This record gives sequence, structure tokens and C-alpha cells, in this order.
Amino acid sequence: MASQPCRIIVVVGATGAQGGAVIDTLLNSPPSVPIRIRGLTRYVSSPASQALISRGVEMVAAKGSLTDDTSALTHAFKGAWAIFAVTDIWEQFSRNPCDASDAREKEEQYGCMLATQASYVDTLEHFIWSTEPNSQRLSGGKHIVQHFDGKSKVDDHIRACHSKSVSHRSKSLFHLITFLWVGFYAKNLQHLPMWKPLFNIGTESGKYSVNVPVDPETRFVSLGSLRNVGLAVAAVLAGEGSKSLRCEMCTTSRHQARYIAVNNGFFSLREYYEAWAAVVLKSSCNGTGIETLHQNDDAHLEPEDASLSQEQTAPANIEVRQIDAAEYEQLYGGFGREMRTMLEFWRDMGEQGSWRVSYAKSLDDEAEEDDGGASDCDCVVLSLQDVLAAKGQQVLDLKESFRELA
Repeated sequence: MASQPCRIIVVVGATGAQGGAVIDTLLNSPPSVPIRIRGLTRYVSSPASQALISRGVEMVAAKGSLTDDTSALTHAFKGAWAIFAVTDIWEQFSRNPCDASDAREKEEQYGCMLATQASYVDTLEHFIWSTEPNSQRLSGGKHIVQHFDGKSKVDDHIRACHSKSVSHRSKSLFHLITFLWVGFYAKNLQHLPMWKPLFNIGTESGKYSVNVPVDPETRFVSLGSLRNVGLAVAAVLAGEGSKSLRCEMCTTSRHQARYIAVNNGFFSLREYYEAWAAVVLKSSCNGTGIETLHQNDDAHLEPEDASLSQEQTAPANIEVRQIDAAEYEQLYGGFGREMRTMLEFWRDMGEQGSWRVSYAKSLDDEAEEDDGGASDCDCVVLSLQDVLAAKGQQVLDLKESFRELA
């Protein structure tokens, strides 16, 4: 019997957070069909790229932040069976933190180029796009979270291209696409100063603190471990997961979309940090942050319940302090302004209002609607929990996610 040909899975941002997690999952738990992973990166010679090459990943150079790199993408996408696409606003933002809108526009341009180039791949069966809800439309124009809305504008582009006549050499991605709504990374507590708990010397013994510009009871959606992104992608590509998702798409509506909410629950800021304290406890400090860590294996977080009671966590060893929004922005600069806007959006829109599907009012006009005017489209929104249940798997909960930080 002839062997099955390898299916090529292209991972954009292979050395980044989400792309790296996708590759790790596919390498550690490969699908039942033979696959070959091709990773896109700007720097093929970097240590991270070389490490992936040593694991059998084909690495291809793509500029990433420029919009004229179509030839590199044509080469990278050639023969692809599946593409996981993600964009990175933060490097561009770091060059000009005073104007996040410029970084958003460049992210949108690159995301649209990824989608357009993918539409020319006649072997493609899956296009998996990491995105976020559109904060401007959902809030009626009150909030503009730049690193959300640049991605969601790519959603609009994909939908608009589906509704219009496309060129003879391209095809609609709409019935091949899975949109992933990705929640808040647990790793942000390690890498972003405004989220990292700090130890307070000379105050209450053993007490950490973190500053937030909103009420600590503000609720937000947690991704937890980045491995949850990898699990979502693997489920889409797996036989049973792919089949069940495709069945959801059996409809005559041309505007139906397929979304997976990739998260491990909603938590208040206070609950989230108390959960962190219940798992990762300080054993020594040098006054600048966490020096050494250990796990509290007796701490219990109920994975089925996103609400963490006091009995379910260790005694609170952290203070979540609300400070003035202007002070928060002064402390953390342009990045702080973006985080403040995101938190205020979550505060004002709530759990349900901040995670809804919305599209521009006119498919013929991809420009942002000034008045917001969110309108739900005909779509399927699945939870990662339900998607993984079809494979007998579970989402990595907060306890497991925070253990990775130790």
C-alpha cells in the first residue's frame, strides 16, 4: 500500500508565543496523518529558528512587518494543507508607543496580505486565524483597543472578499477558516511590567501587589497556558474535531463564520491574582520581583468553575490595587495606555458584551464605522472546552497554567 503524502502545515510566527505553542503541540502530539511543519520567521538564523530546524521544522524567511513581501509568502504557502496565521502588533508598537494606531494599521495590512495570499493556495483546506473581537464596534465607539481591532479588521477583509467576486486564481477562505478568539496569556505576568506581581519590601510580610486602572472586580477572559492555543489548532486539524466543526458550517448562509473561544474561563482581576498566589508562592526576593518560586500543591482550583471562592484558593498573598488611570499611564507609558483601554473595555462591556461577533455594517465598505453599531452575524461560536471534549481532552486550567510560570 502506498504511503500517504505528507500534509504541509504552515505556521506564521513560528518562533513567537502562539506559533511556537502550535508547533510544540503538533510535534508532541502529531495528527494521525503524516505532516510536515513549515515555520515562517523573519530570522531563519536566530537561535529559536535553529532550535526548530533541529526538531524537523522547515523554516522559511518572511519579513513579517512589511506589506510588500508577497513573493516570500507565495513560496512559504506553496502546497499548504493548513495555515495557522497570527500577527504581532507589539514590535511595531514598541517603535512608536505614542501612536498605537500606526501599529494597528500595519498589523491589519499584514494580516490582510496573509489572508489574500492564502486564498491563492489551491491545496489549502484549513486557514486558522488568531483574532480578537472588535472593541470599537462592540462599545459603540467608546473604546478602541488597537491590538484587538487591527486583527478584527482582517476578519472583515476575509468576509468582504467572500461576498465579492474574487479573481479566477483565488478562492474564498470563508468555508476553510476557523477564527480563534485568544484570551489573556498567563505569561503576561512574567513579561509585562504592568501585569507582573511585585514584592513589597518594608510593608506587610510576604505581600505582593499589582496596580490596575479599574475596579479589581472587573472580569476578563483568561487564555491561561499558551498550550491551549496549540490544543485548539490540533483539534481543528484532527479528523473528528475537523469533521464536527465542518458539520457546524453546513448552511446556505454565505455570511456564516466559525469561531472558537480559546480560554479557560472568566475571572475578576482579584480572583486571577489570588489564584496565582495560590500556585506560585514567593520563597525569597531581592526587592525587584520574583527571584525563586515554588508550587503549593495543596492549592486547589476547580477547573469546571470559572468562579474561584476563597475556600478554593490559598489565603490571599497579593493586593490588587486600583490606581488612577492617569497614574497608571504615567507609570507604564504607551503600553499602559493600551492595557488601560483594554481593561476599561472589559469593565464596561462585561463578559458577554466584550466577546461577541460583529462586522462592519457594509461589506462593500471596509472602513471602520464611526458609530460602532455592533450587529451579530450568522455564525457559530464554539468553546474550546466543547471542541476538546470531542477528543476526550480538557482545557489547561489556571492551576496548570500558573505552574508553568514557576
